[in-house]
Parts: sequence; structure tokens; C-alpha cells
Amino acid sequence: MDQRTAFDLLGKTVTLIIDGRRVDNVMLTGNNISTSGPTTIDLLLPTPIGERDRRVRVPLSKVEVAP
Repeated sequence: MDQRTAFDLLGKTVTLIIDGRRVDNVMLTGNNISTSGPTTIDLLLPTPIGERDRRVRVPLSKVEVAP
């Protein structure tokens, strides 16, 4: 995924391939552009009712939009 695509998807729920694994209903909540390290995105993963939110920060290079 590139930075432009990540920016366009902020706040939307999409299906992503994260490090080779397909994950449905993921919301992009942040795009962290960095000059000293890898650019990352913040994701809100689906969780069962009653469980805590699963928020993760993933390098942009390990994420693809699923076809």
C-alpha cells in the first residue's frame, strides 16, 4: 500500500491483507509518516462484543488492500 491509498482509506472499513493474512472489516484510524523509520498505519481490528478494542500499528509495507 502507498501513502496516498492509506490517506484515502482513513476512517473507512476495508478488507486488508496484513503480513500475508486476510483480515475483513478493518478500519484505518491513523497514518504515521516518519522520516527516521518506516511509515506506519494504525488499524482497528474487528473484536467480539464485550472484548477490548484491538488497535495495532503496522508498517505500511506489510499491508495491501485485498482484491
